[in-house]
Amino acid sequence: MKRLPVLVSSLATYLVFGASALQAANDPRAMQFTYGSWSKYCVGKTTCLVGTDARGACSPSGGSLAVILNQENVSLSANVFTKRTLVGTISVRVDQDDPIVIPHLECGGVICGGKIQIDGTLVGRLRRSKTITIEATDTNHQKVSISLSLAGFPDAYDGPETEIKVNEMTAEDMKSLVEQREKDKPPECEE
Repeated sequence: MKRLPVLVSSLATYLVFGASALQAANDPRAMQFTYGSWSKYCVGKTTCLVGTDARGACSPSGGSLAVILNQENVSLSANVFTKRTLVGTISVRVDQDDPIVIPHLECGGVICGGKIQIDGTLVGRLRRSKTITIEATDTNHQKVSISLSLAGFPDAYDGPETEIKVNEMTAEDMKSLVEQREKDKPPECEE
């Protein structure tokens, strides 16, 4: 049952911040990132995700990061979407500080990630710092490193929820959105 929250947060982060953000092996386009801005999404009034992502120029490539706030605690979720399974742990590094290890790596399909509880001290560091880097190693012992800017994190964390008008979309609007997303999908990365 402990794995369920990690899988749910990984899936939510994947769906919200980068369904096409998957890490490919040897294709240089996989490391040509387009970065998302920090956004805040809430489920009801009790749980919010503040996150961002990096998407490669080919699919699959990239990763995402989210701070998850709920009434009980605050946690940090780091995810890498990959064709190759990650081994060991994922860690995050705030600026040049020591890495923060996320010890229980969960991989399901193309999602590898983990989540740890954090406190106000780390949230304060995120507010004052410039970058946060997700680091991991895949089964071919290749290092995965995705650096994300923390510019905009304080505003997203303290600000209102990013508005999503899904309820106002018609079935035709949804179909058009899905078709456009498929059309805009980056080319497949090479192994």
